[in-house]
This record gives sequence, structure tokens and C-alpha cells, in this order.
Amino acid sequence: PSGRRPWLTDELSTYFSHHTYPSLGSDDIKQTLQVLYPRLAPETLNRLVAAVGPQNHAASAPGKGAAAKELQDSEDAPHAAALRVLLRVARRASTAESDKAETELLTGLLSQALFPFLPRGARDELLTRLRRHFGESLVKEAAIRVLRKGERPPANSSANQAAGGTSADR
Repeated sequence: PSGRRPWLTDELSTYFSHHTYPSLGSDDIKQTLQVLYPRLAPETLNRLVAAVGPQNHAASAPGKGAAAKELQDSEDAPHAAALRVLLRVARRASTAESDKAETELLTGLLSQALFPFLPRGARDELLTRLRRHFGESLVKEAAIRVLRKGERPPANSSANQAAGGTSADR
């Protein structure tokens, strides 16, 4: 094996418990999500994939070589959500009432991105991208829901008292 001739070929990979799958473009992901979750409006899925899905750079930059495409893909990788995340948030949104589907979608997306723990700059960048596609009010509502979900109840809450109070109360 060497850099020019890797040892893990397509033939050898069948002996292992993993396989190589082709990278899906945004059109493929939209189609997959629409088939799996027909209750979600196509416009909602289009906005989701436009905001956090992979972008089809091959179509926008014809004539560039494979090395340039790989470099562009690697630069965009941190900005694109993984397919499993897109599937998870789409499933969650598809079970919500139709008027709450986009809010559930955004709430799930922010939760999956560990929004409360992101550095301030990354938070602002994510919110800006989502606002461009979903609007200020929906993104704000979803962000508040995610941030509140991570809050701890006050020490004197009824839930805390019902559980026996704090160790200081005993």
C-alpha cells in the first residue's frame, strides 16, 4: 500500500463491516427527505437543505478539477449538517402539527447542533444562516425553546420540593 495505491480497495472493503457510499448532493437529499417524510411541505425541505445541507458546487463551478472540488467540499464540511441529522430533524418535524412543523424542525436542528454549547461566533453564524431561509421569528422561537430546555429549574421549584428538596433542605 502507498499513497498512490491504497490497500483498502472496493473489493477488500467487502470483508469489513463498512462500505463506501457516494456523497449525496442537495437534490438527492431533498428527494430522499420528501419520500421518507411526505407530510413535510416541499418548501420546508428546500429551506432546510438550502440552510444546512450540502451544496452542489460541481454545478456552480464547471471546469474545476477534482482537487478543487475536494478542497471546496472540505471547506464547506463544517457548515453542512450530516445526513443522519437531517433525517432525524425531518422525522421529528413530520410528527408535529402542520403549523408547528418548521418550528420543530428548527428546534431539532439547533438541539442536534448543541446550540447552547456553541461558541458565540458559531451560534451567530448558524442563526444568521437559518434566518436567511426561515425568517427571524421562527428562528428566534426555536432558539429560545432550545436554550430554555437546557435550563435547570430553580432550587425552590415545586418539582424539586416534590422530589424531597435539596440536600441543604434536609
